[in-house]
Amino acid sequence: MPATCPCETVETVDRKTRCGPREALKAGAAIPAVPTGNNLPAATMPRHATAVAPSVTFREAARRYLESHANDWAPSERVRYARLLWVDWAPPTPKEGKEADPVARINLIADRPFRAIRPTDVRDVLTPIWRGPNHKPASLVRSLVERVLDAAAVEAGIDDYSNPAVWKGKLEHLLSGTSPEVEHFAAMDYKAVPAFLADAADLLLTFLVLTASRLSEATGADWSEIDGNVWTIPADRYKTGKEHKVPLSQAALASLGDGMPANVRCSVGLQRR
Repeated sequence: MPATCPCETVETVDRKTRCGPREALKAGAAIPAVPTGNNLPAATMPRHATAVAPSVTFREAARRYLESHANDWAPSERVRYARLLWVDWAPPTPKEGKEADPVARINLIADRPFRAIRPTDVRDVLTPIWRGPNHKPASLVRSLVERVLDAAAVEAGIDDYSNPAVWKGKLEHLLSGTSPEVEHFAAMDYKAVPAFLADAADLLLTFLVLTASRLSEATGADWSEIDGNVWTIPADRYKTGKEHKVPLSQAALASLGDGMPANVRCSVGLQRR
């Protein structure tokens, strides 16, 4: 039997007279082991360590990751990432007689505990869309899966987690490391643009070309966003999530002129007031 610290034999001891670890060791008392790391009792573990249990599914881990990083991205990016990770969303069913565009098969791991996911599982998820480590959207999906799993492991307090979605040392052995050559469309000579727009006779196309804006930005525009010759795109409709100002040339303003029929105005996105 291990020796007992002398002060423990006294029923009532003044706090100042209790012996410390050094005196206890001299007396031969057994010092209990201090739990550390993942051996900590739940009551003494840091709050974040019990936030995610190892049995949490990938779908739930992905939802938590997107929620905690919501302010890092523009609204459009948040929607895109949620779709890529199948969070509260499923790919559309193909139209009759047509094949659906290939998508990552997140369903293979969505309802699996995140700690049970292996590199071969991530490979199977990416295979339908994989065109190389630098080719989107596959590279983006792989990166998102990696970040979701890392975040889940940190929240669960798992210090020795080996992420199955990392490229180096894992997926590089299971997927092709070569990206195909990308063939870009030939750029039109700027001198030919006026004639092209005149032949097209499309006011929306003209507005897009003259403002270098995105289709969703133009079709969602409102008269309140235009002040003189400046178009201010609100933060919730711009990619960076910040307000963006676009100078409007006379030609761009002319494409939104008062003489435009109401139905044409609607196609550009600006409603008649």
